[in-house]
Amino acid sequence: MKRVGPITWSGIIALFLWMALSVNPVFAGDTPVIKKRSSETEKASVLLKEEKPAEAEKILDKVLKQNNKDADAYQLRSFARSYQNNLQGALEDVTRSLELGPENVGKYRSRAIIYLQMQKYNEAVEDFEAIDQTYSATKKELDRETLMMIGVAFFCKGGEDGKASTYMFRAAKASESNDSKLSALYATWSIVARVAMDPQHKENYGHLLKMLKKEVDSQASDIADAKIKGIDVTRQEYTVLTGRYILGEVSEKEFLAAATARTSGSLCEACFYIAMHYIAIGNKAKAGEFLQQVVDLKLHRNMLWMMAEGARTQGL
Repeated sequence: MKRVGPITWSGIIALFLWMALSVNPVFAGDTPVIKKRSSETEKASVLLKEEKPAEAEKILDKVLKQNNKDADAYQLRSFARSYQNNLQGALEDVTRSLELGPENVGKYRSRAIIYLQMQKYNEAVEDFEAIDQTYSATKKELDRETLMMIGVAFFCKGGEDGKASTYMFRAAKASESNDSKLSALYATWSIVARVAMDPQHKENYGHLLKMLKKEVDSQASDIADAKIKGIDVTRQEYTVLTGRYILGEVSEKEFLAAATARTSGSLCEACFYIAMHYIAIGNKAKAGEFLQQVVDLKLHRNMLWMMAEGARTQGL
């Protein structure tokens, strides 16, 4: 079993923040915003990494008052505002940063995520597709996290679940660990679950469940070997438990109990997947109840929270 640390749904957004705070580009196709930051802008960047957005914003306000054409400062303030749920302000800042240049993948990615949080799904899809086209031109695959976010955008937009599931499958292939691969496959399942009752999609849904079964059993076997060696596999065990629930091998009660004992993010995941299970079997009323529980958690930077909002917007 590859020992690559798993990236949680909320952690994916945090990863994008870390990449944007770095002066040097992380992915091919990205270009650095500036070669060197001013001492004040760098101080704000450090505060953001320490999750102190309000303090960072105050510093950036001063920086931009002195120079209202500092693209880097606008991008950083966009993150500070986003973390404080000032999404309109965040959107204005990242758009201004794009206008000032240089345009890069990181900025479009940041704006697309803000659009998702604001439930402006058409705009999010437009920015994400621009990113994908940029990478396609270089014949390089996008990273797993961005592929998953594009899948989320298409899911939330509605009417294009085929594209959404395709991006999730690509994310699974791009995964560096079994744990992250399963997370992408679970997201794929949640998309396909919306058409599980349709006779036209019944066969594909069955194939997906067989694929999940194979991957979950493989991960469970790896976990058993790792535990013998004394390796901590707590997160991986929970990931497998999620798969067992999706496959009908674990009860809703057991799944919820395990999630509740962990974190609010785990509870968000559990309620979302339970909701999608009810959608798969045609019980929209119960699905709505669990989607509401997800939304009530107010984890605005959690991708499954975004998907829950998208599903509710479309009437499930």
